[in-house]
Amino acid sequence: MREVSLICGACLAISTDLFKRLGGFDAENVPISHSDVDLCLRARELGYNCVYTPHAELTHIGHASIGREENKSNRGSRSKVDIFLMRRFGKYLQNDPYFPSTMRDILYIDSQEEFRYFSGHRERSMSGGDAILVSHDLSSSGGPKIVYDMARSLLASGWFVLVISPQDGGMRQSLLEIGSDVIIEPLALRPHDTVIDCASNFDTVILNTIVCWPLARALGSLTSVYWYVHESDLAEHYADANPGFVETFRHVAGVWTGSRRSAAALRRIGVEAITLEYGVERWPECDRKVPDAEIVISVLGTFERRKGQDLAVLGFRALLLIASGVVAGYSLQVEQTTIDFLNR
Repeated sequence: MREVSLICGACLAISTDLFKRLGGFDAENVPISHSDVDLCLRARELGYNCVYTPHAELTHIGHASIGREENKSNRGSRSKVDIFLMRRFGKYLQNDPYFPSTMRDILYIDSQEEFRYFSGHRERSMSGGDAILVSHDLSSSGGPKIVYDMARSLLASGWFVLVISPQDGGMRQSLLEIGSDVIIEPLALRPHDTVIDCASNFDTVILNTIVCWPLARALGSLTSVYWYVHESDLAEHYADANPGFVETFRHVAGVWTGSRRSAAALRRIGVEAITLEYGVERWPECDRKVPDAEIVISVLGTFERRKGQDLAVLGFRALLLIASGVVAGYSLQVEQTTIDFLNR
């Protein structure tokens, strides 16, 4: 006999008073699947425990009452049950005190991949839709930063946001702090059933960077998929190396790029995209002259056109051109490597 996080509804005993206090089963949000999960989590919220006993013997005709529903194809229809549980009980889902990772690694009940779920710190209501953002990693680099900005915008509009990535990184904590949930799933960029079954239930899927392309075809017919492509020459490389790559773009609702260079590269392989150029808020200091001020701009990493560092170079050029105008009096130093790159 031991405490557990959940009791299966096939054999669940609860006092009438507590059942009524909880409001019974939630027929609206979890009418079939996970109705027992929802009930148990609401009981735990009130401070009650779920206890499993081995001192009972039953014969159970499995799923006889919902067989027709289970036999229906889930493809093409969305179930919001999993998303409801993430919205409502995220803090309980991210950590099962009665099923630690060491036990999971021995039993492998679901997958041998190291799956981890993190619930965001929510301070506002989520009355809007739901979106899943797919990132190639969660490092503190350009691509994940774009995911962060998209998540922040959607959350500000009342949406529920889940970010999924095959690799963890420093951006994960930033996403959690603004209220986004995060899943680290090694299979995230593959059209695996576990990924497709989850993502297809979201109102919107946004694929970030070109490397997410294997998911585009699989999800495009199931939900609204948008693809934010940042790379330039890499698009042509993928088109040459993967026969079905260009065809994949026809399965998404929209294609976005972060620069005109990226848009031009997609155009060369026959794909039209909407360009949403990167930018920052206007710097108030630019509206007035500040004598003896110094601007320090750092771009960490190598200059590669495929990564969009050409935009940084164009920024240096713009500063050089306006240095004698609006921002006269500023001191601007540009490393020789940048000048050499610009000259080439």
